[in-house]
Amino acid sequence: ALLRAKELIDAGFLGTPFSATMDLVADSRRLEPERLRGQLLWKYREGQTAGGKLAYHGVHYIDLLQWLLGDRIAEVAALTANVVSERIENEDAAVLSFRMLGSGLVGTLTTGYFAVDGGPANQIRLWGSRGWVHWELVHDGAERPLRWQSNHPDAPAGEQSWDWESPDGYQELTVAAVEFARGLRPPPLTTAESRAAMRVVFAGYAAAESGSTQRVAQG
Repeated sequence: ALLRAKELIDAGFLGTPFSATMDLVADSRRLEPERLRGQLLWKYREGQTAGGKLAYHGVHYIDLLQWLLGDRIAEVAALTANVVSERIENEDAAVLSFRMLGSGLVGTLTTGYFAVDGGPANQIRLWGSRGWVHWELVHDGAERPLRWQSNHPDAPAGEQSWDWESPDGYQELTVAAVEFARGLRPPPLTTAESRAAMRVVFAGYAAAESGSTQRVAQG
């Protein structure tokens, strides 16, 4: 679905990007008291990771958006909090507002351990001058079709949908990394792309701590 969305965007069906809304939500049950007994896992301990939910999961959608649009996030405002559990040392919820450098697109990312017994969890919606693209990566344990609509002269009329099956992303990335190490293919993620995503994360934490919008370092 993501490759298909990239094809649509690169073909001009979105037009000039205007806005993005993104939700990356994990199961709240992993923070239930009975699951947090004893020593905290390293990913929940302050100082042992780059941060909490924003760094642990939110970074993936930041990287994905920048790849989809071929653009970089230029400035961010953010809030982080523990709204689900006070037992972990880093944040379990984060909301990021941002503006992109080239297109001027404005958007939001919400990430946290909010999901209870399934329900809509992960989604990305993009709006542009020629249309929109929307997909839910997980919904009640099942994928939903990629949906889009465009007034581009080469686009079919009305709302369109594209069915897809979710591959094992972890396995695909592992295979891609091994093949890169063997010199068989380009890297699945470049150092520059990784650095660009993490700069947004760190700018988000600075914005949350200071209460002021932060510019993201470029280059």
